[in-house]
Amino acid sequence: MALAIRTLSDTIRKFLNRFAMPLELYRDATHVVQQYTDLLPQSDLASSEIGLIQSNQFLLVHDKQGILLDPGGTATYSGLFMGASRFFSPKDLRYLVVSHCAPDSLHSVGRWLIGSQTELLISQHLLPQLPHLCDPDRIVNRIHGIPDSGAVIQCGGVEYLLLSAHFLGHSACFQLYDPISKILFTGPLGCSDIDPGQAIDIHHFPAHQHNLRAWHARHIHSRRVCQLWVNMLENLDIAQIVPQRGPRLQGRDTVAAFFEWLQETPCGTDLVTQDHYRIPKQHGRAAMIGWEKELPRLDDTQSIIRTPS
Repeated sequence: MALAIRTLSDTIRKFLNRFAMPLELYRDATHVVQQYTDLLPQSDLASSEIGLIQSNQFLLVHDKQGILLDPGGTATYSGLFMGASRFFSPKDLRYLVVSHCAPDSLHSVGRWLIGSQTELLISQHLLPQLPHLCDPDRIVNRIHGIPDSGAVIQCGGVEYLLLSAHFLGHSACFQLYDPISKILFTGPLGCSDIDPGQAIDIHHFPAHQHNLRAWHARHIHSRRVCQLWVNMLENLDIAQIVPQRGPRLQGRDTVAAFFEWLQETPCGTDLVTQDHYRIPKQHGRAAMIGWEKELPRLDDTQSIIRTPS
């Protein structure tokens, strides 16, 4: 009986998670910006060695015309569909914008393109990857490649900026700036592993720095790229920085502190040494990934990837 009750409880929780209430980042009489943080179903992977990456999806609505930014994987589709239906018929979604190439950013674009009349905006360098996600012949006139220099798009009378952010998490990356809410959606830049449910708003950046370091060091190309990016934004009024993963940075002082940190902090290729490029020993230990046994040789008839004992 206890097992049956626990199973039913888990099923109900997973169902409700698909329709979780969003966080409103901004609202006025005609403009709404929503962030969805927990549409991914709960999984045992979250507590396993594999882990489970939290991701944010964003809905921007002005005068009943909408943009969906980084719609995520297929597991987020139902929740976002329900969220959009509060403002307009989801089949009338105006734009689908993808900031970079990652499963939790674009894997559901095929369902959105087939299920609505939306137009997809994605880096021109990622266009050849779309046939892996959907039938391009059915939607060829609704796919637009964003040039490296960025673009301006109009939706509901608002001109949104698609800003170049290449090598800030991906070699072909764009960020969306909303001129009404003054929010800059930074994609992979500013991401952290912290659960946004624990800290939705970061108002004091120094206390948040340690949450950014690991992601920033691994995924952001170099300090020089960060410096060029900050220079680009010098005359842009930014009230919030909202990354694709983790909590947002709120307030202009917090944004300024983040920019200063970016320009001073080594990352990516700044940290690379010869030790990162060495041929693995045939019979050495794979200490880097924490296995207690020797790596199997490639001629081993069993799977190369083994579960640690």
